[in-house]
Amino acid sequence: MGSWGTPLTVAALLVAASTGIAAAGGFAVREQSAEGQGANFAGVAAGLNGLSSMFWNGATMTLHEGYTSESNFAGVLPSSRADDGASPAIPLPGFEDSGNIGEAALLRSSYSVYQVNDRLFVGLAMTSPFGLSTDADRWVGSPVASKSSLTTFNANPNVAYKLTDVVSVSGGVQIEYAKLDLEAENPVSGLKVGNIEGDDVALGFTAGVLFTPTEATQVGLGFRSAIEHSFTGEGFLPGFEGDMQTDLDMPEIVTLGLRHRVDDRWTAMAGVERSNWSRVDKITVEGPGGVPLTTTVTDWDDGWFFSLGAEYAW
Repeated sequence: MGSWGTPLTVAALLVAASTGIAAAGGFAVREQSAEGQGANFAGVAAGLNGLSSMFWNGATMTLHEGYTSESNFAGVLPSSRADDGASPAIPLPGFEDSGNIGEAALLRSSYSVYQVNDRLFVGLAMTSPFGLSTDADRWVGSPVASKSSLTTFNANPNVAYKLTDVVSVSGGVQIEYAKLDLEAENPVSGLKVGNIEGDDVALGFTAGVLFTPTEATQVGLGFRSAIEHSFTGEGFLPGFEGDMQTDLDMPEIVTLGLRHRVDDRWTAMAGVERSNWSRVDKITVEGPGGVPLTTTVTDWDDGWFFSLGAEYAW
């Protein structure tokens, strides 16, 4: 089975496959706002009634007076499977089906904002913007990837300032911890044939602007920078055991949002988002001294997300 040397790449793709509902493309996790989910995230960069819009645009902190905090919880119940895995190259009758590879997860995000004065606001967002995991039954693809897990924790302190009553701006730092754990096994015996574990802490930044031309209209533009992770850890592949390293870039994300209060009851919302997933062009696992152990071209495309929504003040 010559494909044993590429567990990282295939496992990462299995993560993506299992998150069709939960992800904002690739392996991003969109569920950072319970309120935003209610309107399919339309207009989130222009502000919500709560604080969670600061995940997409920190300048929305200027919409909240005094001190405010908020927590969001989301249950993710993915379902995905790979069927018809048998081939003449890997004749394993009875092991063609992976079963449901998606694993349930409980996601939490929390936000807090403090108004320093009439113009200056500071805040902190604690989120898990990328991840999810897979766990397949013993099947023909197990020697490539039987389990995979990518977990992230992101702390994002922000500062926002009202330049005028119409324009607010923000900037922040992302401090992100990421952990990667991948396994491969022999589908017949159940013995592990590959394992990669590693973690990393990396930095990024956020920026945003909020434009309020009238009391009824808000337009927001937010930016989350790319974060370049270099996972280091230990593992083994066929023919090698020891220290390993691999790079994986999280994409930059640009979000544009619009909110317009039509009347005392109705508010219309719209949003556009672009994620630079083309950063994930290949994945290389290296051994000591930077010696390549496996390299696989993924060639992902950038992602677009469009949304429309409405709120009704009951």
